[in-house]
Amino acid sequence: MRHPAANRIRALPLLAVATLLTAGPLRAQGPESDNRKNLRVTRYTMDVRITEDFTAGLTLTVRATLALVAEANVGPSLRFGLAKKLTVDSGRWGTGEPAHVSKTGNSELMTVDAPHALQAGDTATLTLFYHGGGIDRFANMFFIDPADDWYPANHEGPRTAAFDVTFHSPARYPLISIGALTDSSRAGNVLTTHWVTERPTPFATFNLGLFERYHAEDPGAYPVDVLFSEEAHQAVRQLAAEEGFFLLEQTQKPQHVADDVTNALKFFTYLFGPSPFSHFYVTEIPYPEGVSFPGLIDFSFETFQRTALDGFDEYFRAHEIAHQWWGNGVLPASHREWWLAEGFASFSGIWYVQAERKRSDEYFHFLDQYRSDIRDVGRDAGAIIDATKATTEPGGHRVMIYEKGAWVLNMLRVLMLDLRTMSDDRFIATLKDFYQTYNGSDASTENFQRVVEEHVGAPMDWFFDEWVRGTAIPTYHVAWTSEAQPDGRFRVRLRVRQEGVDSTFQMPVLVSADLGGGRTARFRVNVRGGQAEYQSPLLPAQAQSVTFNDLHGTLAEVRTERW
Repeated sequence: MRHPAANRIRALPLLAVATLLTAGPLRAQGPESDNRKNLRVTRYTMDVRITEDFTAGLTLTVRATLALVAEANVGPSLRFGLAKKLTVDSGRWGTGEPAHVSKTGNSELMTVDAPHALQAGDTATLTLFYHGGGIDRFANMFFIDPADDWYPANHEGPRTAAFDVTFHSPARYPLISIGALTDSSRAGNVLTTHWVTERPTPFATFNLGLFERYHAEDPGAYPVDVLFSEEAHQAVRQLAAEEGFFLLEQTQKPQHVADDVTNALKFFTYLFGPSPFSHFYVTEIPYPEGVSFPGLIDFSFETFQRTALDGFDEYFRAHEIAHQWWGNGVLPASHREWWLAEGFASFSGIWYVQAERKRSDEYFHFLDQYRSDIRDVGRDAGAIIDATKATTEPGGHRVMIYEKGAWVLNMLRVLMLDLRTMSDDRFIATLKDFYQTYNGSDASTENFQRVVEEHVGAPMDWFFDEWVRGTAIPTYHVAWTSEAQPDGRFRVRLRVRQEGVDSTFQMPVLVSADLGGGRTARFRVNVRGGQAEYQSPLLPAQAQSVTFNDLHGTLAEVRTERW
């Protein structure tokens, strides 16, 4: 759920394509950074009029009514977020009293003064009128930044709220929003659509453009509508050629995307249980990243352009689809829990690639890259649960939350693997239980740990303390030998020296022994302390080779030594 943002384009077409091809991410949306719980917006009821301006861009004129509940004593000054380009015209309280609103022209912070301080349990209704936008256009797509606060975002408490939004937009531009489309009508050149969320959500968005629609609905699968613009891709190719870029492109662009979306939805439904949403819209956006909202997924125009051979595009699409379960289904309880959305989605994405490719090469390649990134940022990036705080390492929070979070789940997967059958059933049951228990509500790391412990049948404090709340990464220096036993069988003997962690750090490490003839024996050794020796169970043949830390079961470096 990394959120795209790019420089706004309103100048030369060549500047537009340069930005399209090179723009990077800006800020990401996430839970409140300081966990204020003073005020809750239970519902937004909005009327949004979208009109074209003289530059062919878009302008918004909005009436937003907020239903407020004080959860603690708060006010009378209340803080909200509203995008820089939006100007507040007026406001009023449900009592009819005018609301004094303060927002400087270049600020995203807006303050609204209530008639009096609110006491815990008080309710109020606030209606704000505002306009602006300056939403620029490239070809058939508009730069609608999914990270912008286009509605008054709560800065006094949780962002999660229900949304009831009516859009009046140019009829020639199909418009998609979050929630269920409950009504649609056209009067002249104006299309009116009404969207209502099926459950509260922390984020809301919309998208529109001169899109073509591709509908996909496999038997037994969720219906998917993909909105894309071939004309925009032609414009990108032409401008890229003029700038000396050569862009590879695939045919049947929307079908490739729809196939991945449909297959990922089926896969995650099998793994975790039914999605909380029954219909999915996919739109392309002129940014280099993707965003996932309830029932609506924004994909970068780049993933429509091509499907990379290394599995990245399948991962990218599946990552955003997985957010329908992790982030939109199960909600992280705070900024410290954001890995429960992003780490889970990253892991789900590479798991999908493994299943879709029917091999593990790309899966392990992703984990190798993540391990390298984690090593690069080091301990300065902090633990996973602290990674949204400021870090001295650029991108360190992303590495910890997205990539180390994915590694945590991979380690649990290997720890819970049945070595006799190589079945993932216990791990799958754990994720399914966690999802179905907390679907539609907030969840914490402690909640997830308790579910894991139920399925492991033992305390898991040590694991979560080491890998989620801690920062240490072990290095193993390993030597091995195969020794004949009096009964004609063999044992593998291991000498392991552990570095980079304290003496109490422990981890059951998976070891595999190649016995020849297509036979493999797998067993675990519980590595703890500085240096120790371990031995395998009795084996029917001599080991030809030994893999310490098989299946990437532990986030560690392994260095092999001679016995």
